[in-house]
Amino acid sequence: MPLRTSHTRADAVGELRDALWSIYRGELDLLIVKDAVAPARMAEAVRRAEAEPERFSWTPQEDPRRSHDEQMVVLGQTLTPVSGFDIDMAAYHAQAASFRRALDALFGPDDGGFEAKIQTLLGRLGGGREVFSPPAADGTGRYTPATIRKLPPGCHIPVHCGNFFLESPGYAHLRQTVAVVDQLSFFFPMQTPEAGGELLVYDLTWGDPTTPKMAEMDMFDPRAIEAWNHERFAPEVGELLLFDGGRYFHKVSRVEGGRARWTIGGFVGFTKDHDRVVYWS
Repeated sequence: MPLRTSHTRADAVGELRDALWSIYRGELDLLIVKDAVAPARMAEAVRRAEAEPERFSWTPQEDPRRSHDEQMVVLGQTLTPVSGFDIDMAAYHAQAASFRRALDALFGPDDGGFEAKIQTLLGRLGGGREVFSPPAADGTGRYTPATIRKLPPGCHIPVHCGNFFLESPGYAHLRQTVAVVDQLSFFFPMQTPEAGGELLVYDLTWGDPTTPKMAEMDMFDPRAIEAWNHERFAPEVGELLLFDGGRYFHKVSRVEGGRARWTIGGFVGFTKDHDRVVYWS
């Protein structure tokens, strides 16, 4: 079944002013918001990051012994680190504060800073709900607002979906107040590759009894899922893509050519009473 998709402009969302709720309810699957961020601002952020690589703490996602040009690297820490499900939440919140400083250095003060820009855009699509970054369990920090991902040529992001990760310990506190199941995913391209690097969304959702499983393991088979019907999306630099990434299996195709794929993004959900919009990474 084709995905239910829509396009709008950041300054004229119209009937999509409650799009976040529509995606969460399963009434809309994917939305692309044009003119969300000026492409020149994205290009300048990439330039600054590349000009001073030692200034920013990038984390390799596969093997710390290999070059950053051979694997995806991430600026900012997520609740599901590549090392496994163990996570030091104090270190996570310290990294969140560090990432916010990196955002200021990379994007500058326009629109009140890039996190404020995220809040504004989500607010326009949130049906009038308050949009906020959740506080830490001890009240001394906040969750990471997003992460920046650099996917070099020859690399891809395997098949996955957001709901797979929700039982990891990093989500223990967030689960108490946020309806994290069926969370939304969002990202802005900062730099597009010469070819490839597309978002592939499969016609298969978490919990579907027909989901192929790996032999002798109660886990989905990513290679088998790659044979399923899917749709490809390649938003332009500065556009905002939001989709039902908690439910739908998806991947990012292999980056081709000589230019890396850069994105900044994270996750969106609602408080358990559905009265407020929450974002994190």
